[in-house]
Amino acid sequence: MIKMEVRKSNSNYLYIVWSSLTVLISIMIFRKIFPMALFPTVLLFLSIYGLLLFMNYGIFGDWRNRLRMGLRRPATSEEKEYLGRLNDEVYLNVKRHYPHVKKADIFLINENGINAFALGFKTIGLTTMALTDLTDGELKAVLAHEYAHLAFKDTFHFILFNSSFAILSIALVPLYVLGFFVCFILAFFEGLLSGGSSASLSEGLLNMFIRLVRWGYITYYRMGLYFVNIGSRDFEYRADEVAAKAGYGEELLSFFYRLERESLDVRKGFFALLASTHPYTAYRIENIESFLTETRQELP
Repeated sequence: MIKMEVRKSNSNYLYIVWSSLTVLISIMIFRKIFPMALFPTVLLFLSIYGLLLFMNYGIFGDWRNRLRMGLRRPATSEEKEYLGRLNDEVYLNVKRHYPHVKKADIFLINENGINAFALGFKTIGLTTMALTDLTDGELKAVLAHEYAHLAFKDTFHFILFNSSFAILSIALVPLYVLGFFVCFILAFFEGLLSGGSSASLSEGLLNMFIRLVRWGYITYYRMGLYFVNIGSRDFEYRADEVAAKAGYGEELLSFFYRLERESLDVRKGFFALLASTHPYTAYRIENIESFLTETRQELP
């Protein structure tokens, strides 16, 4: 058994900090419009937040998101036997190092391109192309990588982040309504002054207000993505190391070299790099090669 520890990561705090900040901003916006007491407002928003988490994480959340993303269970006898065998093996090898990990359900999505992802509580999604094009070893390595995301609850931190922005969207609804009524009143008086022939000024103000709020929301969301994706890239390195620790390091390298040969890792510009949830494939290869080298050196 490989005893070497994978990297320690505190990047989940990035998600917690930004999600908490977003919920706090949402409460402040809401209280500016509705002069409610602080405690009932906080209780209201935390209740909504809890409901959103329930809808996206856990048994119900997984079921809902599988439907939303168009995932399907393995259906043919070949799919069931093959994926069942691989899932059993990978789960046991990961569980040997991380006993708390739960056995995942593997689902398929009919899409071109090789891709896999962990979803919510205990779901792993695979594209049909990954199923048909990857070797047994490569597919095991990919599954082990996704098991690592589930073991460290990386998916839960993504849901924390996205749910906080759903809360912000809810908090902005009264602001839109207030802006509409203010512009409606202005349009009424503008119509009186112009003899009912025009309300172009009020319409322009309303459009400007909506665009300004939308711009603020999108800009803040992008800032949040840039911030938490530092953690996301760290999660990917850690998940790669977990797959290697579970015994699939060489197979994972084979998969990454395949990606490099096919030149699938293309991103241009500084902001594209900041927005990336995954590190460069070459960096991931370097990290796993170093990890495997250090592991061999630890062996007696």
